[in-house]
Amino acid sequence: MSNRQPEPHVKELHATAQALWRAVYEASAVVFAERTVHQARLADLDAAQQWARTRVASARRELVRAFDARDAVRVEAAQRHLRECEAEEVHIDLAVTAEARALVRTGLAELNSTLEQVCRALDADRRVQEAVAREHGVRPGARA
Repeated sequence: MSNRQPEPHVKELHATAQALWRAVYEASAVVFAERTVHQARLADLDAAQQWARTRVASARRELVRAFDARDAVRVEAAQRHLRECEAEEVHIDLAVTAEARALVRTGLAELNSTLEQVCRALDADRRVQEAVAREHGVRPGARA
């Protein structure tokens, strides 16, 4: 093993690679935090959908009870209530779908950005290794 100090350009390449890896780690932390927020929001959206479905099911039971009671006024009110609940369920489902898609698109864009940073950092590492190999007179691809 040699006690030689790396050439200045190798030190610069190494410093660049380290900076790129720091950027990857920072971006990964941000992506992880945002993913946690997205998951919490998706759980909230799922709860809203469940609430709407429960409300529709309750309105259907109410309508069945009105039919069983043979009460025309109650049946009409229950039908109206059921239509309102179903319309609200559709509205919530559409809103949830749109927001969930937006969250997924955002997450994929963040992941793509992070992967691009990883590729830049790996490329910088490769340049460092090639420079060190040249410095030591090793051919690229040669095995020790």
